[in-house]
Amino acid sequence: MMRRFARCVLLVGVLAGGACSTAQEDIADLAPGAQDELALTVENYNFNDVTLYALAVGIRERVGRVRGSGRETFTFRWPRQSLQMEVVFLSGGRMVTETMPVVPGDRLDLIIEQVAGDRAVLRRGR
Repeated sequence: MMRRFARCVLLVGVLAGGACSTAQEDIADLAPGAQDELALTVENYNFNDVTLYALAVGIRERVGRVRGSGRETFTFRWPRQSLQMEVVFLSGGRMVTETMPVVPGDRLDLIIEQVAGDRAVLRRGR
């Protein structure tokens, strides 16, 4: 697969809260606890479905899937102080955002541009 790196833009924001259901497959489905979770809102302007992974040194955890031209919000616990997001396109190819510092309670936005490989922007939510 081609490795494409995406730009990371940081903005200031706070987490309003969130909850999720229990499941075994995705880290986004862990038990709720807004104070020690990250919230990630994904806007996929691309027509391809994507699978998202949270990355840090020694960790690659599946967060979830977003349909093409879709929007989803995930909440998940993250044990590290930095985060990268890997975007894997169902049609093939992938990209990885730059590393950004995070703390529990952060609200993040991931915007996937319409043309695959153009860029994905990971930023602090508003």
